[in-house]
Amino acid sequence: MTTALEQKAKTRVDRKAITFKVRHIYIPMLVLAARVLAGYSFLNWLLVIRSSLVPASDNVVDYWVPLGVSSILVLTFIHRNLGLLKSDPRGNLPSLYHLAAIAFVAIPTIVAQGYLRAASGDITRVKDASEIASATPAKFYFADNICVNFGESLIDTALRTGRSGRVALKVYIVEPVCLGSETTTSDDRSSVWIGFNARTSFENTFSDRTTMERRQVDQASMQAKYQAFIQAADAQFQSEDPHSYRFLERAGRNADGEGFAAALRHGSVDANLSSVIVLVPHKEAFEDRTGQRLQWVFGSFAIGAVAWLGIVLVSPLNPTRVRRWRKPKAPNNPIKQWSFLIPRRDAYGLPILLELNVLVFVVMLLMSTGGTSFDTSQLLAWGANYRPALHGVGLFRLISSQFVHGSMLHLLNNMYALIFAGIALAPIARKAGLIACYLLAGLGGSVASAVVHAATVSVGASGSIFGLFGILLSLLALRDQRIARMRGFILVNVSIFVGVNLLLGSISTGIDNAAHLGGLATGVLLGLVIYFAGGRLRGTAGTLAGKRRRQASEG
Repeated sequence: MTTALEQKAKTRVDRKAITFKVRHIYIPMLVLAARVLAGYSFLNWLLVIRSSLVPASDNVVDYWVPLGVSSILVLTFIHRNLGLLKSDPRGNLPSLYHLAAIAFVAIPTIVAQGYLRAASGDITRVKDASEIASATPAKFYFADNICVNFGESLIDTALRTGRSGRVALKVYIVEPVCLGSETTTSDDRSSVWIGFNARTSFENTFSDRTTMERRQVDQASMQAKYQAFIQAADAQFQSEDPHSYRFLERAGRNADGEGFAAALRHGSVDANLSSVIVLVPHKEAFEDRTGQRLQWVFGSFAIGAVAWLGIVLVSPLNPTRVRRWRKPKAPNNPIKQWSFLIPRRDAYGLPILLELNVLVFVVMLLMSTGGTSFDTSQLLAWGANYRPALHGVGLFRLISSQFVHGSMLHLLNNMYALIFAGIALAPIARKAGLIACYLLAGLGGSVASAVVHAATVSVGASGSIFGLFGILLSLLALRDQRIARMRGFILVNVSIFVGVNLLLGSISTGIDNAAHLGGLATGVLLGLVIYFAGGRLRGTAGTLAGKRRRQASEG
């Protein structure tokens, strides 16, 4: 009997330990990895790949910065969580925990940058490849005619000796583009070039311990191998048919770009190197340029998530640090802390709403070839509210339009207001209730917009936000004690936001006041429901508490 009870108690302890590790170690790492993957990919695409505002090397941005960012964030935000795992007597496990956590965050992010770089970029079509120098700058080019002057090769080599003793040789060759069948002259050959590269490796037989005669023989043998490979690579490229090139890609800021630039400097184009365009030919279809990179992004994230879960479940907990972790902490003021952006068990409504709005906008940017704003056709494709489309499955536009924004400024303005509304409503609704209020208020705004406007495309979270403000105004009018301490703060900010937006909507054709007023009215009604339903629940709870106190006194 005792053994069975002990076994049940041990099972309960094991379940509690697993639940604790998943909640406080595994899930925070999973959330951090997902946020770094999405956030860094968006910033890299916006600042480096798309706009070139940050002229950084591809290798630095794609590899070293994600690795550094992952290390800093893990050590800053997850270090205390990892300390909950027990260390071995030699103290090696904490380092392994941190390395595994950094790898989990960094590897999918690094893989994603390769996909973004291959998938992003403008496309320009020209009749002849020589016209690329005067065409609209782009990353990819389609040329109906490509003529390459294979008689004027410029070559550079890069040697690297590995620890295994093998020597890696990479050859960079650039060939000038000619005009049709006419060969370019030495004066105009520095505009557009086709770049090729090839690599191989040799066994390094040269050693400091060999005799001088043997060294000379080995060095001559290696030099002969180098020259033979360079000549074979040059001959291979010169035998290619330019008509087999499906598209051309501009060389990037990476090792290959530097190799092509070095080859050009060996010729007579070093004076105008900044004006040279080096294009890498591709024989695969343009649609296949990303290969399996996107699958590897999700695959590496899934593999990392499973591996990290195994590490967390197998590793024992540190009892001392777990007891410290479980000690109750003093409540923080949500207005003065940034913790409201992090989903928690007791407050996840605002972070989820913010992240959904931002995520939809980021995906729209990644799928678009334009700037940071969208035209009507794009907004309709992403679920904008539009009365003629509100039938069947199209009715979902009444909800989806609440998470679609037309521009970066539109998104930032609404997210600022949403943060304020979420903070002000935190004493009343901070979990599923806040999400429900957002959706219901936005639904009221969407219906009002569709009723008033026969053929207007409407998007944005402003109808939902007006509804949240309507809830606040209704509760303030009813003197709800839960937000009484913030009365002045709420009135000032709500009055400014609502007044400015309604004024702009009355004098501008780009703002949907029908959605604003519909959301506001819906929010006022929701506020009444919340107040009276909450009062009835509080009254019931008070009655039950008084009954228990009387029963206890009589007993």
